[in-house]
Amino acid sequence: MNGAADRSPTFVLPDRVITIEGEALSLEKLLDGWDRFMPELSGRQTQLAATWKEFQAVRTELLPHLGKLIYHARSWLDGRPEILSRIRRYLELAADLYRETQEHFQVMASYSADWARAALEALLALDIVQVRVRLPNGKLAAKAVLLPTHPLHLWRNERLSTLLRGLTKSTTLTNQDRGAVCKELERPEQFLSVVRLGSVPAGQGLNQLLPITSQIAGLPVFENLSNACSGADGAHALRKALDQYLTLHPNHPYPLRIALVNPPQPEHLMMELVRLLNDAHYRSGQKLSAIHAAIYATGQHADRLRAALSFSDTSKEDAVQEKIAADRLHLHLDQSCLNGEPDLDDIVARIQARPCHVAAIFDESTIRLRQRNPGRNLPMSPFCLRYDVQLDRLSGRIELRPQPGESPFSEFLLLMSELEGNQRAMTPQAYADAEMLAETADAILQGERPAARWLFLADRALPSEAGMKSVRIWELREGMRDTFLATKDFRSLARLIRPAFARCNLTVTPDHMSRLLHQGARLLGSGVLDMTHDGQPDQKKIVGFAGLLFAARDVQRRYPGALLLSVDHPLARLWLRTGTQMLEDRCDLLMLWKDAATAVFHVIAIEVKASESDQIDATRLSHAVEQIQNTLAAVDDGLAAAALSPNSPLSIPRCEMLKQTLARAAQARSGDGSQDRANRLRWGGWLVELFTGDAETRLPVHTSGLMVGVALRREAPGTLEPLKPAIQWPVMQRILGLPEIEELLHWEPTAPDEAEIPSPALKPAPITSKPIAPPVIATAPPPALNPDAARPSVVAKPAPPHAPPAADLSWPPPVNALGLIGQYQAVDQLVKQAQMCKALGRRFPDTLLVGPAGVGKSTLVWKISALLLNRDPLFFSGSDLRRPSDLLERLVQEGLTPKPLATGTAPIEPCLIFIDEVHGISPPVANALLSALDDRRVTSIEGGLYDFNRAVFLLATTDPGKLSEAFQSRPSKTALRPYTLHEMAGIVWLHGKECLDGAELSREACYEIAARARCNPRRSVRALSETLSPHFFDCAMQQSVGTPSLRQVAALMTAENIAAFYEAQGIDYNGLDDVARRFLHYLKQQTTASEATLRQALALPNQQDFVETAEYLTRLRLIETSSAGRGLTREGQRYLNADPPPDLRHRISRAMNSF
Repeated sequence: MNGAADRSPTFVLPDRVITIEGEALSLEKLLDGWDRFMPELSGRQTQLAATWKEFQAVRTELLPHLGKLIYHARSWLDGRPEILSRIRRYLELAADLYRETQEHFQVMASYSADWARAALEALLALDIVQVRVRLPNGKLAAKAVLLPTHPLHLWRNERLSTLLRGLTKSTTLTNQDRGAVCKELERPEQFLSVVRLGSVPAGQGLNQLLPITSQIAGLPVFENLSNACSGADGAHALRKALDQYLTLHPNHPYPLRIALVNPPQPEHLMMELVRLLNDAHYRSGQKLSAIHAAIYATGQHADRLRAALSFSDTSKEDAVQEKIAADRLHLHLDQSCLNGEPDLDDIVARIQARPCHVAAIFDESTIRLRQRNPGRNLPMSPFCLRYDVQLDRLSGRIELRPQPGESPFSEFLLLMSELEGNQRAMTPQAYADAEMLAETADAILQGERPAARWLFLADRALPSEAGMKSVRIWELREGMRDTFLATKDFRSLARLIRPAFARCNLTVTPDHMSRLLHQGARLLGSGVLDMTHDGQPDQKKIVGFAGLLFAARDVQRRYPGALLLSVDHPLARLWLRTGTQMLEDRCDLLMLWKDAATAVFHVIAIEVKASESDQIDATRLSHAVEQIQNTLAAVDDGLAAAALSPNSPLSIPRCEMLKQTLARAAQARSGDGSQDRANRLRWGGWLVELFTGDAETRLPVHTSGLMVGVALRREAPGTLEPLKPAIQWPVMQRILGLPEIEELLHWEPTAPDEAEIPSPALKPAPITSKPIAPPVIATAPPPALNPDAARPSVVAKPAPPHAPPAADLSWPPPVNALGLIGQYQAVDQLVKQAQMCKALGRRFPDTLLVGPAGVGKSTLVWKISALLLNRDPLFFSGSDLRRPSDLLERLVQEGLTPKPLATGTAPIEPCLIFIDEVHGISPPVANALLSALDDRRVTSIEGGLYDFNRAVFLLATTDPGKLSEAFQSRPSKTALRPYTLHEMAGIVWLHGKECLDGAELSREACYEIAARARCNPRRSVRALSETLSPHFFDCAMQQSVGTPSLRQVAALMTAENIAAFYEAQGIDYNGLDDVARRFLHYLKQQTTASEATLRQALALPNQQDFVETAEYLTRLRLIETSSAGRGLTREGQRYLNADPPPDLRHRISRAMNSF
């Protein structure tokens, strides 16, 4: 932030939000315009301007308390009810502004799109600091910070204050438990996972969705997706994992070989390796001989590889260099990762070629943003976001889909949705798509020669085990990252633990032991690796695990198909049990079971006490009752919220966390794929009934407790009897002896019968098989046209026609001040400026034109040059300017400056210098140009001084992110947006008049060309002049005697004939050609694929062809991009299955309305 403040920040005041037609408009004036026009447009009167004035007044009252609101907001507000009441009024006003703007946005946009969007973007940008940071690789990172007066920041602290006061009054949490709750609630991502920013001011805004990553002095920080988690979290967990590997495999790691992929803050990671080398407890007090570390990075994290050996602390650098000099630390940086942009599949192939003991992968589940939640949610507080349980009746996949919660949070989400152009029912949500990492884990750990023995993952989210062959042996959260340790199977741990089972009088084979570990692993919150200590089985934990496993099997046998889960998982521990004991102190279970005969749900809290003797100590039994009581109190509190009757401030959080805990357990694996799917279908149906049923149809829920004592040396049969503790819930006591244990040891749970699986409310539509290969489209020319008709007969349309253009759009579109179509505001401003400068004899300001390819930047420059100087500009391509002398030689050649003078400064005659793609110039040229652009406008070239005071620079770029801050700030900036489909059709019409002897193509024909050419200016214009005109000229030649006129050619170019021509070329009415269809069909067959794989499969050696196709399919929302590569969206699946495909032309330009 300090660095950003040193670089001339831009402050945007609500009094000057946007300039429209030369008039600077305030937010108050924008909202007042809504109030004036809304009665006429919608019949409703809004009070937005008055609400805004009161909002400003209350905000002014809060400003004197800014310091307290930053550093001590929660505690400070607790004792100041008058300030708290003003904040609540402030939040009510914010909610009103958000709600009214969102609800009337579409109506206002139909009247004035610029006016409506400006007001919406201004409200979203209010009290947010937006920062661009240049990374070591030259790319720009986007960051945003919520200021303390932002409504959502104040709302968060108001909610915390209210919640904690409620906890104090209505709960019996201990100080330790209350501290755990507060610590979790104060995490910044618990309240807002994503913020949407617009383009104000004047196109300088970040204009994107940003997920939350961290906080600064309690203020939430949001960053762009590729840098979604940049801290060192996970480094300590990795050292712990390596330490476990060394103790469990003492004969392997000499040296220890590891692979590090995308290591964050390598300085911290290197120090963890140094500490590992300094530990002296391997092989009876010896130190590890050496570590060989290979370091890789995928394309989005290449900057981490560049910083792998950079240190901010010289003492740490000395410690690392000492180990390197002693030949105990070998670091291999895969420099080839910097030459291209390898994806994770490429990195995995490199690790397979260079096997290691442990592979560690950081941050490959790149945070993604959607309107629903197909992946695992980032943590969010149920006070602002609640979840609906959704079950896929075919696959058995269980999802928790977010729904908006309280005001003003819900109104803010809907306002962001409106800016995105989405349905109101959708909620912007950040989630981490980690499922493809399951395939990565199997690629590394499985096979005859695995690339690694262990895989360590550290990320914002982890893959579910449902789709993974490899097994989880450890799971731990460290800061912003979850860590996950996996191995090929449980065989090595089974060999280690089996003797400990034998000491418990339990005899099992190695394979049987592996199955027991597989089935019991999900009952251990942190994984089976916690059952070892210093490389050996921890007998106390083994006894606890055995008791847990046999208790679970006994319950499953008595309650067939019951869902069992561990209450020791951190998520469940915080919200259900609210305790912080370690695993060795307790092994608790929660069971959900539906009694179909009585239509009652049973939720049972189970406490397990295991002993190597023949009895259970009485004091442990009394402790078990206390633990059951704590758990049932939390469960009942959460279930009360599910029944829409919350009992306490924790009811809703407990309900939401109970959903997440049960859904997570329902998707765990048992080792049998078909059984797992059947279980998910049954358990998912139960969760839907339990949490989403209507109050009238919701089944009753019976809660109770069960204490299970497992006596591993008890010869007598077990017992089951009720306890009579002094608590409100019934509690049963179950004692298991050797007779039951022997039975349970060899008992296996079975898949549920078909009748036990809940039936879907609606049967799915029958699935028809479709061929994988794309359809073959004939390439024959269109039917011959009737030579006798004055106009050709209409050719039958090969596909559903495109809906006619909106009637309220004028045709042809009006031309701007330079006789062109589109870019009206930008052109008008530049022309007025040029006219004034020419009339007053002033120099036209240097200007940077920003916009994608084909929006008329070059044409605009030529027109401005003719207007100013009545001559063409001096044109340079940025990639061709390698030396400053290249510019000087051209100026001398044109006679605009003398040859270098021995002394003094040489003047540059009046001229306009145009540098296209200026981001491609070399650093020496950039330095010379920056001097020519500053106030003195004198620069040194080849040892001579040159005065550019009478020269004008017009610069153009399609990638402003590659420009330095100086190039961004010194010239004026004009943004040229992409054309809409209507404007593109108008450009086709205008170009048609020029190349068809003044003939005017019909509106429908121009739309047909623009849409089939994907609204691409160059493609559309070239198609008209180089493809369509010659084709229809040939058709006209066949109809007439002699040479047809261009007007006769134009007469043949009807919308129907143009459509027939494109269909014959294999281009459908959405602009999809054969390559695009093969693209979609390949993804349907392969699920996801990297760019390299797709280019090879589609035979696209030219990267630009691939990029253009992928961008267009993304614009139509048929494909999406993730860390695993590109994949089909659900709309893409529907597109391939529909016959005919849906008409998507309304999307061709909508996703490109801003740049």
